[in-house]
Amino acid sequence: MADLSPQQAADLDRRRAEFAPFFADAMPVLVDFCTVLELETPHEVLNDPEPFVEPIAQWLSTQDLAAASHDDRVWLSCRVGYFIGEVFVRRYSGCWFVDDLPASNWFSHFVVGQFPRYPNARIAPMQMAIDLIDSSSDLHAFLMDASAAIEAST
Repeated sequence: MADLSPQQAADLDRRRAEFAPFFADAMPVLVDFCTVLELETPHEVLNDPEPFVEPIAQWLSTQDLAAASHDDRVWLSCRVGYFIGEVFVRRYSGCWFVDDLPASNWFSHFVVGQFPRYPNARIAPMQMAIDLIDSSSDLHAFLMDASAAIEAST
């Protein structure tokens, strides 16, 4: 790993310390999100998130995200971020981790990557969720774009 500046090292240490609680919250928050949306068998999102893409995308498309309060946007982006992350963990056999590459756009962010077929690829699900909500875009399009980027990586 390249030498880190003192600020980068401090940021990375802080984010590593925050990772365990972040990850521990992921599963119950994701199941709760699917429960709130009244999706069938919400716990199944943990084993196979793909069947949940369509109902979550449909629900998002009915929301007036531009009018949502700051607190509602934070609540939603957290849940959608966890969901996006789990889609890619399962789709590409990856995992969540703290990006420790100083040259990465996602340095010290919680990312999903370490995909066996695409070892250099990584995505930042929480940032993707914020971008999705800020742009009121389509979840399907975001997932397709991220998949294309992963598959194009070498």
